[in-house]
Amino acid sequence: MPVELKMPQLSTIEEEALILRWLKKEGDKIEEGEPLVEVETSKAVVTLEAPATGILKRVHFREGEKVPVGAVIAIILLPGEEMPEVVTEVKVKASPAAKKLAAEMGIDLSQIKGTGPEGRIVVEDVKRALEAQRAEINGLEVEKAVRLAIAEKLSIAWQTIPRVTLFAKADASAIVNLRKILNREAEKFKRVPVTFNDILIKIVALQLRHHPYMNARFSANKLVELINQINIGVAVHTPRGLLVPVIKNADAKNIWEIAQESRKLEEAARNGTISPADLEGGTFTITNLGMYGVEFFTPIINFPECAILGIGVIQETPVVINGQVLPRLTLPLSLVFDHRVVDGAPAAEFLRDLIEAIEVPLLNTWI
Repeated sequence: MPVELKMPQLSTIEEEALILRWLKKEGDKIEEGEPLVEVETSKAVVTLEAPATGILKRVHFREGEKVPVGAVIAIILLPGEEMPEVVTEVKVKASPAAKKLAAEMGIDLSQIKGTGPEGRIVVEDVKRALEAQRAEINGLEVEKAVRLAIAEKLSIAWQTIPRVTLFAKADASAIVNLRKILNREAEKFKRVPVTFNDILIKIVALQLRHHPYMNARFSANKLVELINQINIGVAVHTPRGLLVPVIKNADAKNIWEIAQESRKLEEAARNGTISPADLEGGTFTITNLGMYGVEFFTPIINFPECAILGIGVIQETPVVINGQVLPRLTLPLSLVFDHRVVDGAPAAEFLRDLIEAIEVPLLNTWI
């Protein structure tokens, strides 16, 4: 009996996915477990494997088409089986071979102009129609579809969240020195180098322990829900758009674990191999534009979280200390929060304590 490949539930919040690329074509022999098709949600690219050994007999959705969860996207014919004859209900003049091919490929004969005798549709007409359909979707249009999915999510956050932004600067001298110390250790013991993002993930995660109202969300029943886990998302720019890999239980991990996991997730996000599970479950997000020379900005909250922290460029700035103007390395911070969940004063307290932790980090916290 033919085996159906159905679109699985790839995300807890999305009910459809995009056919990005078929790795096999109709008529190809396939092995069970062999990569068959790449599909994409607004968060990740996932490769679906062949559920059985046989022949890829029929593809129901083309590249660039969105498919609802549970829909049959392909039929696999097992060894020794024949595809049941499909009788077309379209009353058009077509050769038996053309009707059979059209049924197998999902082509509507009523939309084809025949070139055979008296306008009869022949096999070549069906093949041309199939190629024309496939040519309609190119790589650029696929990228537009992915971009649209991201835009839809950002629009929801922008339209539904009453947000406030707090701006402040922290003295970055201590974390700059801390990073040097940690990376000497990393080089000595052949560990993954530590970035400023890694350090800030750890600092933020520890501060969220003391400020649980910042690790919350506004639930569907219009109540504030505190989240037990502290899962820090980090915005990553990829060829397909912005993705936010999540480091789960970041407060319980040491700096080496955070650094290693961050590099792994960033690489997977950029090359399109990250799993949906690694992009879900975030409770607080960090986004860094410092490498572009940006100081302050107002990032959009990663719905349904209640806050996001924007990181600016670390640079030498003149600062007044004991009546003297001295150069200091400063770190601009932009905290955006959902005013339904957090009021201004508690959010400011969180930012104040965060700055203190950045300016006086304890070495035993990191290892």
